[in-house]
Amino acid sequence: MYAIHCPSMAGDSDAAAEAMRATRIGFCYSGFVFGPFWLAAQRLWLALVVYVAGASLIGFLVASGVFAAPGALALEALAAVLIGLEGRNWLGASLERRGLPLVDIIEARDADEAARIFFTRALAAASSAPLGVRHTGSRPVSGIIGSFPEAQR
Repeated sequence: MYAIHCPSMAGDSDAAAEAMRATRIGFCYSGFVFGPFWLAAQRLWLALVVYVAGASLIGFLVASGVFAAPGALALEALAAVLIGLEGRNWLGASLERRGLPLVDIIEARDADEAARIFFTRALAAASSAPLGVRHTGSRPVSGIIGSFPEAQR
């Protein structure tokens, strides 16, 4: 499964196509194995700073004799698991902050196939919408708030 992050295609669709990112959903094995390098490669600077500060603090505590080396190794392994589990979520949040909101989730074998499916859907939706009507992907709901009908007075 892939999360598609893309700016609005209403304006310049070529620029939106260039900016589109398909990120895999699930455990990130490269983030698990290469933690800080993966964070730097994905430009997740805040997470990288927190990782480096935590690793430095653990190293300081081991060097001062407050913490045992096996405990430090366990904390480093826990940090690697955390990056593996949450790294892609952090990447998605970072893309949204950079102006690439989540627009679709697609089942595909790889990122290229996910992009192809997304653009096929987007072009089909744009061509089926009448002129002057923008497709939002959701249907209008009247009289319903959440799962409950509007209160009658």
